[in-house]
Amino acid sequence: MNPGGIRTNMKIIIDLSGLNTEDKVLHKFGEVFEFGGPGGNIPANGPNQGKGWGFNWDAMNDSFRSLGKGGIWGTSKKFNFPLEIEIINYQEFQESNTKGFQIMQEILKDQAEEYSKEGKILKIIYS
Repeated sequence: MNPGGIRTNMKIIIDLSGLNTEDKVLHKFGEVFEFGGPGGNIPANGPNQGKGWGFNWDAMNDSFRSLGKGGIWGTSKKFNFPLEIEIINYQEFQESNTKGFQIMQEILKDQAEEYSKEGKILKIIYS
């Protein structure tokens, strides 16, 4: 709530222009939502053990569960609800990696449904 008592929506635009692989798309989501915390948009393996995030669809799904809490580490941005995520320029990814695009869509749809069970609105738009 803002001081005037009017609830405002938070909107995030994710531009997938030129991103045609899973790695690039996962990197973009990690960057926008700070899944690994500030400066931690790196794979959480090898020399990066203990920081970053998993850089795979399962890790993205897990990270989305904690958007309001600062991610799985509690160090990411905290997002308020209602939250609208608009995915733009996704067609190149959709065409080059149909399966990856479908997985991304399923994750976002499933997370929207899970948040709705908590009375929170997560709206996903593709344009």
